[in-house]
Amino acid sequence: MNQIQLKRMIGMLAVVAASSYCLAGGQIKPSPLQVKTVTGYRLAPVQSATFNTLSLPIQINNHFLIRGEMEHDNPIPPLKWNFNHGTASTVPVGSATLIGAPKVQYKYPGIGATGWVPPDVNIGVGPSYITETVNATVAFFNKATGAMVFSQDFQTFFAPLNPTSFLFDPKTMYDPISQRFFVMADEQDSTGNVSKLDIAVSANSDPNGSWHEYRIQAAQTIGGNAYWLDYPSLACSSTGVVMTGNMFPFSNGGFGGVQFIVLPKAPMLIGNPVTPVSIQDASAGSAQMARNWEATQSDVYGMALSSSSTMRVYDIQNPNTTKPSLKMVDVAIPAFTGANAANSIDGTTLDTIGDRIFNAYERNGHLLAGHSVLGPTGTSNARWYQFAINGWPTSGNAPTLLQSGQISSGASDDDFQPAIDENKFGDISVLFSRSNPQVEADILLSTRVFTDPLGQTTVPLVLQRSVGTAPYTAFRWGDFFEVAIDPVDNSTFWGGEEAIDANGNWQTYFFTWTTNVDTGGVNYLPTGYTVLQGTQTGGTLGSFDAVDHNTFNMNSGIQKGYGSVTNVETTYSGIPAPNRYMAATYDVNTLPGATVFLYAYNYTTQVFDLISTKPALSTAPVTVNIANYNNYLNNGQAKLMLREAIPNRTKLNIMFPDQTDQLIISSE
Repeated sequence: MNQIQLKRMIGMLAVVAASSYCLAGGQIKPSPLQVKTVTGYRLAPVQSATFNTLSLPIQINNHFLIRGEMEHDNPIPPLKWNFNHGTASTVPVGSATLIGAPKVQYKYPGIGATGWVPPDVNIGVGPSYITETVNATVAFFNKATGAMVFSQDFQTFFAPLNPTSFLFDPKTMYDPISQRFFVMADEQDSTGNVSKLDIAVSANSDPNGSWHEYRIQAAQTIGGNAYWLDYPSLACSSTGVVMTGNMFPFSNGGFGGVQFIVLPKAPMLIGNPVTPVSIQDASAGSAQMARNWEATQSDVYGMALSSSSTMRVYDIQNPNTTKPSLKMVDVAIPAFTGANAANSIDGTTLDTIGDRIFNAYERNGHLLAGHSVLGPTGTSNARWYQFAINGWPTSGNAPTLLQSGQISSGASDDDFQPAIDENKFGDISVLFSRSNPQVEADILLSTRVFTDPLGQTTVPLVLQRSVGTAPYTAFRWGDFFEVAIDPVDNSTFWGGEEAIDANGNWQTYFFTWTTNVDTGGVNYLPTGYTVLQGTQTGGTLGSFDAVDHNTFNMNSGIQKGYGSVTNVETTYSGIPAPNRYMAATYDVNTLPGATVFLYAYNYTTQVFDLISTKPALSTAPVTVNIANYNNYLNNGQAKLMLREAIPNRTKLNIMFPDQTDQLIISSE
């Protein structure tokens, strides 16, 4: 078995001694509390450099070669859990059945296909900019407009460190404590047994400018054999930075467990030298460190599945010293079976990465994580958890499972690879992929507010559909997506994920939403429509009813003085006078460069009033409140007009198609 085949074989985990659990006061607690402490060893001082993005003559370089699979060969799926490891938690597993939907504000296209698969999407959200990483590129975006302002491959971004040619599994984040962006990439070259972690820290909250870069030794010798690091994670506290990864042999040896690389944060913020410390947990795999917001907290928490009924919780103590230590304890969770590959169109399948944890966050004294599991109908479900830390380890009380949920969008759907986060109010968002034999791969969102019943989330909302007819044949779907909290208000959610473009390649998107859901409203569907500009090419009146892939299709026409335009008017009947609100929801996919306009007919002035303007590809779908709604109702009648336009800035008119999947009115 060669090192490429070994690369993703995460299931070869050593079995550790089981903790016995008892039910007390409605919470699962270990009895007795079994905590293991591990110390590490200092690595050599790391290579460092400074890189200024503004020094590049071309800020946006999206010229990519056709490179192939980032993972080289298809991975061996993780082995299924086949051993008992403690008593499973009796905390009920909730479902995604709550009525209501998050308020989606924007959707922007992120980095497109780079020639590598899978993308491994990650985002960092700062006050004014968003960073995004994929295999093997980093980009910066203006947060207000979604415009890309910087894009380079990792060979260029980390050029001052003189890395080898294979940089993969990237991560990025914004640290609200230090107000800096972090970008990290794994580096591996079997020639010479090279394994490094390359990490960069921005000089401030604007990623455009100077970055402090470090190249850290990740190779280890275990049992006389050379090992390299894979499936990394990245998090930091007020004083420390922690990176982890699974250890695989270059040639000989079995799975080597998880390596934790711990660095002091303060010197990295100003580009000073650092000396990392390496700590090992040989009996676990695929640990994810929890990103956090606590400015007074030095410890860095993390999690990894230790069996089909227990979650291992980690705590890195004293990360800013030369002698940090790792504490770990296993916590009971509801039992599960790992997910299989997800079904997609044309008989293709997508890798769900089995049951590995996808990402982890710490907030409000809680730890959050998610992973894929096998659902009751034999398809994949998105499982999520929220734990109470309970002051562990200094309190002597172990963390406990507060709630858990399992998301299924339909009996035949595969829902997999959930990313999760929690805002300052305790509201939770779960972003994940959905596919089935008729659906290539869509991006879905399910949320809850802190007052909702435990374990329950909203019925999944489609944020983005795969728009192509060509199947995605690469199998590998990625190792991580991301949900992050906006540092401006500590409340708004952002997410980054991928769908499939028209040519069968991946395309990334990032979204922003809030969890102030409206519930109990009634949806009113169109009773008629009229095409005002452009040409209808498909669909019926029923195409406007729901986000269901049954779309109303048009090709643009030419409007003198404006450019290329599509325009459709819909009418509605039987709408009672609202007590609380009236809103319109629309979902459009059209050409980048177009602008989407939504109008409502004002029966007082007898003209259409503009109520929403969004850039193309920023509909997700979008719900817009209609203020002064009495002006837009007449004996229960209402009219909307949806218009997409590309201005004619040259003599060449750009013709474009668009697809409208929903255009409805709701009121309460």
